[in-house]
Amino acid sequence: MNVADAKGLTFECQPGCGFCCTATPLVLPHERSPLGPLVVKAADGTLRIPMKGPACGALREDRACGVYEARPSVCHLYPYQVHAGRRIQVSVTLACPGVAEAHRADEPDTDGDARHPFGVASRAEDGARRAAELALAQPGAAEQAQRAKETFAEFDRRMKEWGVHAPPDKLRGAFLPHVAALARPPMLPAFFAGLAEGDLLLDAPDAVSRLFDAEAEAGLDDLLPDAAADAFDEPETVLWVEPAGFAWTQARVRGSEVLLTRGPRESRLALDSLPLDWSEEASATLASYLARLCGRDHAEGAAAWLVDASGYQATLPAAYARVLGEAALQVVLRAGLLGAEAGAEEIDAALARRAVSAYETSFHSLPTLGAIL
Repeated sequence: MNVADAKGLTFECQPGCGFCCTATPLVLPHERSPLGPLVVKAADGTLRIPMKGPACGALREDRACGVYEARPSVCHLYPYQVHAGRRIQVSVTLACPGVAEAHRADEPDTDGDARHPFGVASRAEDGARRAAELALAQPGAAEQAQRAKETFAEFDRRMKEWGVHAPPDKLRGAFLPHVAALARPPMLPAFFAGLAEGDLLLDAPDAVSRLFDAEAEAGLDDLLPDAAADAFDEPETVLWVEPAGFAWTQARVRGSEVLLTRGPRESRLALDSLPLDWSEEASATLASYLARLCGRDHAEGAAAWLVDASGYQATLPAAYARVLGEAALQVVLRAGLLGAEAGAEEIDAALARRAVSAYETSFHSLPTLGAIL
């Protein structure tokens, strides 16, 4: 079991937030009975509590859970997610407003209080271990973990057979030294252009850094329409929670604009008007996040899925580069939206941190053990 993703983080549930309830929770068969008619069978055959508007149907108007004592295990787990692959790994969903960086000894005490206005936060590592114990105690979890390990073994066998494989440590080690370059938004068009040039082989000299040598015909603003369409194709997706009043923000694409809805208030932001200049501190924040993604097993799992979907024509390093590049692009998109709303001309570190949290909503509703597979 690996809980490295939780190191340096704290978690304290924020009263009145309800952000974790902006998804339809998976209900395991043995959890169905106490929930009664709230549970329905979804189109994919799983049991779910359906959405009511932008939130789980069990959420009350006061943003408290109406079935708290009988809530599904996925709700117990949040903001932790337990992934099964070659190993069991617990990650922490940074989308949750209750997750923050741990208070450091060299900072004034007031800073720690400001990060968690509702009290002293708990070490996320402790919560991660409890989440793993809870997930692994569910009926069928051991079998699911074994199937996940066998699935990865089959991925490895096929990738080696087709000559597109890369060992996990070598894969991460090749990209980690370059996350600072990837975190400079103006480099993203050249990065994607370089990736389109052909397969990426890690045994080639300096293969990753050469991704940034290509001449990009497109500018960063040219990448945003497709990125927005990919990000906001589900109009009920809640992107983030405002610190004041815990207002939920939803987004959907309307042509070349993104419509943001926050309760009764709406604003339209044109994609070609978003601020795209990043401060050095903001780029450092994004680089730190990309390094975190490199440490998460589900990033490699997503890349392996892309390789499999390509019929083993794409190499694992090329797919991994795609996963990291798309993550950087999606954070840039969200930072631009936040910056435009705030009237900022440049993305600073605070906006970059909020954009990372908003991007993490992509993962915040993953059900439970082995979800990425």
